[in-house]
Amino acid sequence: MQTKTEIIAEKLQAEIARGRFEGKLPSELEIAKTYLTSPVTAGKALNLLRERNIIKRIPRLGSFVNRGQNKPMRLHLGTSIFGSSMIAEISAVLKKKFPQRMIEVDAGHVSDGHNLVEDGYDVVRTVATYKFPYSKYVEPLPTTLRDRFLNNESYLASAFSIHRDNSLLYGVPILISPLVLLCNTELLWQYRRFNSPYDFTLDDLIELRKCLKDKPAIHLFDRHYADSRLRYFIFSGVDAEGAVDSLDIPVLEERLKLYWSLFGDVLRGEDNPEFLNGNVMFTCACRQGLGRYKDASFKWDIMPFPQTPGKAVPVTGEFLVVSNRTTDKGAAFEVAEAFLSPDIQKLIAKSKCGLPVLKSLMPDTLDTHCYRDDIFVSELPSMLLNNGSEQEVNLLLTSLLYGLMEGKYDFDSFLEQVVNFVQLRLRMRDAREAVCHEILEE
Repeated sequence: MQTKTEIIAEKLQAEIARGRFEGKLPSELEIAKTYLTSPVTAGKALNLLRERNIIKRIPRLGSFVNRGQNKPMRLHLGTSIFGSSMIAEISAVLKKKFPQRMIEVDAGHVSDGHNLVEDGYDVVRTVATYKFPYSKYVEPLPTTLRDRFLNNESYLASAFSIHRDNSLLYGVPILISPLVLLCNTELLWQYRRFNSPYDFTLDDLIELRKCLKDKPAIHLFDRHYADSRLRYFIFSGVDAEGAVDSLDIPVLEERLKLYWSLFGDVLRGEDNPEFLNGNVMFTCACRQGLGRYKDASFKWDIMPFPQTPGKAVPVTGEFLVVSNRTTDKGAAFEVAEAFLSPDIQKLIAKSKCGLPVLKSLMPDTLDTHCYRDDIFVSELPSMLLNNGSEQEVNLLLTSLLYGLMEGKYDFDSFLEQVVNFVQLRLRMRDAREAVCHEILEE
């Protein structure tokens, strides 16, 4: 139970956060009258605020707001996977961990592409692909924080490398989830059966496309995660870094043609078939999105992405980035890092909304139908990591893909634009290497 001193201190702190007091605070006597207590208790409350670095107390002059400390820390989690009950639990953990700080947790919805950093948030939840230049809006992870978790075997180290720009890391992972295939097994088994979901190959996918060629009422895929599937077909077999500079043009053209042969019908069609309607064989899914399929009228199961040499599986997940405009970057990172603590990671594990990055808390549901964590975990080593220098590639691919879907140009034009862009990048790489070689020779 809180003491009278603590109650008064919290009320004063709330008033400071709301901007009621911006300079000098009322005297001990005035505070005592306002809160019906003694001047001694009022003095203790002010001392508590001083210990929290909220105010300064200057003998014979009074108590003053410590500028920079009175502003509440604004954290935007968004609607995403976090329901109201989970937001409340997270807020309670944060309040317990940071009793001296006012932390405003916002769960409001934002439109796609909206930049919350420009709205004044200190810490922002984002997904695997951040839509804005890191260097312009995001503070890189402090070296101490980065090293503490990258070298900690208790955590999924790769989750800390999702948001990168050369040697700098940016995102603090909340949870991680490679993309997998969700299949309508009732529909699939009419055409093909597998002893294990791990037996499914790219050749099987091609054969299924041939089987459905004359069955317009049945679709191989829906449009869900169309851009992620495109990245998989471009980078699969290259490396897990998404490095455009390592692409081979003939292989790229071959893979893009294969992508179009598998997905072209649904991408260019006027209808937008939905997996839940029962006439779509496969959709892409992340673990935190599986809840929407729990009441499906048919049996479904989870499968890995088709096996290819050196495959690169798209990754989804939830991350926190710290605004480079925040007035207290150290405090902002402390709040973000709190999401890596067992207290909040346990909430993520309990909610089953994604794989917690603290390995010991991965739920032991490896054989359950609804989650199949064995498959999600098996895909972790193949995750296609994002790189700040490749953001322009991701944005270009997405823009071209939606232009193709909207009929702005045909597939041949799409293919030509992608290939031309990659060729330009390759020429830039060769030019850089030539310059480096000349410098070394000199």
